[in-house]
Amino acid sequence: MKLTRRNLNKLAKQENLFLNIKTAFSGMTDCCEDVKTGFESVTYNDTKKGTYLNDVTLGIEGVWSIKGRDLLDVGIEVYNSCGSFILATKN
Repeated sequence: MKLTRRNLNKLAKQENLFLNIKTAFSGMTDCCEDVKTGFESVTYNDTKKGTYLNDVTLGIEGVWSIKGRDLLDVGIEVYNSCGSFILATKN
């Protein structure tokens, strides 16, 4: 199965969703740094649907997705210039 942004959006709407932020962009060093939060239940932000901010965060705190430049891996693991994270559901 080819993973696409549609898969990522579909996963973001599921219940029992967990997020593991691995790296995040730091303005202090102007690069991505290790965060390694471990898996935690997602917290949804209050961005209005249909806005650019909601589109790139998928409505989830800690997620920053870049259209067309995300590298998706099984799991769903996302790497981009703003950091990397894993979205997963609990079995």
